[in-house]
Amino acid sequence: MRPLLLTFCAVTSIISATLLTACQGTSAATNNSPAAAAPANVSEVTTVADFDQRISRAKTPVVVDCYATWCEPCSMLSPELDAVAAAHVTSLTVLRVDVDRVPELAQRYHAEAIPLLVLIKQGAVASQQVGYQNRAQITNWLGL
Repeated sequence: MRPLLLTFCAVTSIISATLLTACQGTSAATNNSPAAAAPANVSEVTTVADFDQRISRAKTPVVVDCYATWCEPCSMLSPELDAVAAAHVTSLTVLRVDVDRVPELAQRYHAEAIPLLVLIKQGAVASQQVGYQNRAQITNWLGL
């Protein structure tokens, strides 16, 4: 019985690794590399105070990207959101919030599932989207 179980696990691992490699080849896997710098209007927030200050000073709509480092759909969303942000540098701000590092913000926006995008206009939540979105879907959601 044990050799059969080990074979099943090995095959499952190979399939999982193949699928992960295929997904990463077209996703944000390269986003973690130094060459993939985020646009100027995208920044990471690590404290509630910093977040609140940035929201209160924002002159453009703000997209809050609630994510986790272990979340594959979050990793896939990241370059898509970066591309939208890069195309709208003067009219959009993106704040990234790691829900594991700043759980208070995850609670504030009821981030029960991630990735979660929260659109904030003039300091108030205007809309939310849960799950992976491609560039076209993000652009459409934002009305850009």
